[in-house]
Amino acid sequence: VLLYPKTLKVFLSSQNARVKIIWSEIESIVLKLQGLDYCTSYSVRAKTFNSLTTSEEAKISFKTLNNQIGSVYTWGNNENGNLGFEEPGIYYSPIPHSGLPGNSVVSVSASENSNLALTHRGEIYAWGTVFTEHQEMVVAAPFAINTPVVFREIACGLNFFGAISLEGNIFTCGCGFAGQLGQGDQTFCSDLTVITNFSDDKIQRKFLDISCSYNSFLACTEEGDLYHWGMVYTPVSPEQVQVSVPQYLNVGANSVKQVACGSEYFCVVTKQGKLLSWGNNSYGQLGLGQPILFLVPTEVELSGVKQVSCGNGHTVCLNLSGYVYAW
Repeated sequence: VLLYPKTLKVFLSSQNARVKIIWSEIESIVLKLQGLDYCTSYSVRAKTFNSLTTSEEAKISFKTLNNQIGSVYTWGNNENGNLGFEEPGIYYSPIPHSGLPGNSVVSVSASENSNLALTHRGEIYAWGTVFTEHQEMVVAAPFAINTPVVFREIACGLNFFGAISLEGNIFTCGCGFAGQLGQGDQTFCSDLTVITNFSDDKIQRKFLDISCSYNSFLACTEEGDLYHWGMVYTPVSPEQVQVSVPQYLNVGANSVKQVACGSEYFCVVTKQGKLLSWGNNSYGQLGLGQPILFLVPTEVELSGVKQVSCGNGHTVCLNLSGYVYAW
């Protein structure tokens, strides 16, 4: 167990390469590369990727290969249609995903049993295990979410998901048993519904980034304000509490630009290049040097942080110099 960040050996064709870290619960580390070849110690062959994300059971990527920008490739465990096709089994090499609009995907998000893809037109497609109010279904073929709203960010949780519209509003749907939909109750919501109630009295908010885990959400605005809801930690309770309306979270003079949810812990990157973390720290995943619970956002001893990603019990971040740290 690493309690402090350690540098990973990552080889990029340029030190200034844009790299985004996406978390995995299967003890692997995956990089999101902007049009560059990559090489790691893992068994996946080096390809030219535009972006990549992972879930516990399957890996999903969209890549640039032979100028096919925006194409989606999947591999891993397809027991529940996670890879987007009918035949169950374990697939060890990337397979072209034929069920999505060709060359149009700009973002993907995955959870343990379901997946989302966002197109350049702002449309959302879903597949995998799909829940209704009374049952769950395995839907291998991606289907478009029926909504007139245009979206620019997506986040897939366990049996629920959220998205940020072009106007900066947050929409959620799915299971709300822990208040994670932010709609003020714990009921199931079958349609993407905009969140209208917040704990503070600001008149307008334009959200920039969003992330979710098993039963919680983090989101930040363009102004750098931070909100959380679902099962969250508060400064007065050593146990997670249920918050069904987005609650403003004070991070002092810091201004947040990126958020990441792990399993019962949270991380954010500020516009000043700081990394803050809090929550469950059983495996040292907060990077704070002590395996104890932290109830409030606390600064990690790293500077110039660009991006962070959280897993089940480990964290990976990228700094402005192109170095990757993991703990």
